[in-house]
Amino acid sequence: INASSLTTSGDLSVSGNSTFGNDIDVMGRVEATDGRFHMLDVMGYVTASDITVHGYANFEYAQGVRVPTPDQDNEATNKAYVDGAIASAVSGDINASSLTTGGDLSVSGNSTFSGNSSFGNDIDVMGRVLATDGRFHMLDVMGYVTASDITVHGYANFEYAQGVRVPTPDQDNEATNKAYVDSVVVPSGGLVAWSSASPVPTGWSNAGLASEPMTDYIWIIKN
Repeated sequence: INASSLTTSGDLSVSGNSTFGNDIDVMGRVEATDGRFHMLDVMGYVTASDITVHGYANFEYAQGVRVPTPDQDNEATNKAYVDGAIASAVSGDINASSLTTGGDLSVSGNSTFSGNSSFGNDIDVMGRVLATDGRFHMLDVMGYVTASDITVHGYANFEYAQGVRVPTPDQDNEATNKAYVDSVVVPSGGLVAWSSASPVPTGWSNAGLASEPMTDYIWIIKN
């Protein structure tokens, strides 16, 4: 049949190929073993056992795309699967080569960092920080600090400290404490430096030492 138009009120069965130059409006069903279209526009829903796309599948303007929960690595996933995976990872352990967060990071357990870590904002640690090497631009500690050794290469300022406690020194380069200073006996009347070849200066008396004068000593007036 080669016609400019064809209207059928019943079924139409064609055993060979058919070519339609314009649109085809089908009010019922189309059953075909193989259907090839330059463009397919469906106003209603499409039910298919399998759909294979060899090109590009665009769902950009779809109201929603629903997929089942995946069980194969190459399957598309859904929101429920992702939310469950995130909840499981956050509530348990995270073992990752790198971790980047755009917001806050809250860890209820212990954290171990084997590489370098960079934090752009404040870090609040409620427990302990154990590190072989810790470098800070500024370190503000609300509680106490316990360390086996502290080495300061710059300036150590204790001006606003409530108190600085040091042990009684036994080395010349060690800071001293009040008890050590108070234990030093300073004779009454004060003192002055003199050499062993000079007598006690005028106005100064013997401090009660074993010899007069005491060689190469400097005495300071009390108070």
